[in-house]
Amino acid sequence: MSKHRMHLSLPKASLASLSTSDFLWRPLGEPSSFHTKLSPRAEEMGAVPDENLELIRLAALTYLVDRTAPRPGRGWARELELVVPVFDPDRWAPIVDRVAATLAFLTGDVWEVSFVAKRSAARRKLQRDIEPAERVSLFSGGADSLCGLLASLNADVVPHLVSHWDWTIVGGAQDRVVGVINGIVEAHLTRDVIRIGRQRKQIGSNHTFPSEPTSRSRSLLFIALGLAAASVRGAELWVPENGFASLNLPLARERRGALSTRTTHPWLLDELQALVAAVGIQATIRNPFEQMTKGEMFRQIASDYGADDSAAVLSSTHSCARSGANYEGFNPGMHCGVCFGCLVRRAAFIASGVEDGTTYIEDSLRAKPRKRSTWLRNRREDVAAVEYRAKRPYEIADVLAASLPARVDPDDALALANRGAAELARVTIPS
Repeated sequence: MSKHRMHLSLPKASLASLSTSDFLWRPLGEPSSFHTKLSPRAEEMGAVPDENLELIRLAALTYLVDRTAPRPGRGWARELELVVPVFDPDRWAPIVDRVAATLAFLTGDVWEVSFVAKRSAARRKLQRDIEPAERVSLFSGGADSLCGLLASLNADVVPHLVSHWDWTIVGGAQDRVVGVINGIVEAHLTRDVIRIGRQRKQIGSNHTFPSEPTSRSRSLLFIALGLAAASVRGAELWVPENGFASLNLPLARERRGALSTRTTHPWLLDELQALVAAVGIQATIRNPFEQMTKGEMFRQIASDYGADDSAAVLSSTHSCARSGANYEGFNPGMHCGVCFGCLVRRAAFIASGVEDGTTYIEDSLRAKPRKRSTWLRNRREDVAAVEYRAKRPYEIADVLAASLPARVDPDDALALANRGAAELARVTIPS
């Protein structure tokens, strides 16, 4: 089991031997092991309560380790130990095993977690006016988070937005969507934009960090940041994602789930709600689209905002899980069109009747069959899984195996899953 610590300070003499297993997080102006403009006390977000700061540190360390510790071959699961600096370890002691189990559910790894008393530098006094809001909504630049924002605005609620990015393409997509929104709605939008992304080399020792491309734990960090903003404002937190993806039932028998992460799985959100309440965080976590498919969400937005504006703003969002995988002649931020995220996106546009203005690499290559065939050869896994599911509706046994909380009616979940699968079946990707 590999051990990983977060340090809030270190003697200068020890920096030269700092390994890539550990991460140093220091106040702004002092080098850290990762890129961020957020201090360990998160003064940039306001007067964040201690328990929220502790959750951010746990989530940040989990995410950094998740992106650094390479997964083994076929087994995938890693054995990882975290040492998290907190103000009050006793606050976390009663739930430490549940925290580890929650991380395991989220990432598929084996985790051990310990909390140690460690105070960071004193809180700095920053001149920041905290914008009041009754709701905080996560805003990723994706279509689901956009639907959450638009649904709030349609109900005359202007949420404060929280965005996380560690990659330029994601940050650019978020800014682009906000720009389009500002052109169709009159609302003063406020947003915390937070970057937390590992450096290429360790500070001090200059050792190169290993790199792991999967990032199943990113949602925990995103939610922790959202809860901090919500706690500062006494607001609820919206974590918008379509209910079909939240269920994350396998598309094919050999797959663990349709998605590589269980970002908003009902059990996970319920367990996170219980865990944060146990340490004193009072904000309510809610997925407003838990019972809707993505196509149903798009249809609702079109009803509220009209076909043209809905098409423009939904098409500006980013859904691709494979962006950044450079392919000659195409922008690295372009949608591939064949990953699960792209397939659900395409299905939602078709099902809702909203015009899809997205440019997909797969579409762009149809005029070049030989080149397209070569490109598609190693990218058909998700397409094949969707084709498999189109011929085999989900059964109640699939739902009962999904670790859903007791509050979720299995028949309702089954109906939702098959509505989502039916939307996907309308997407055709020629061989």
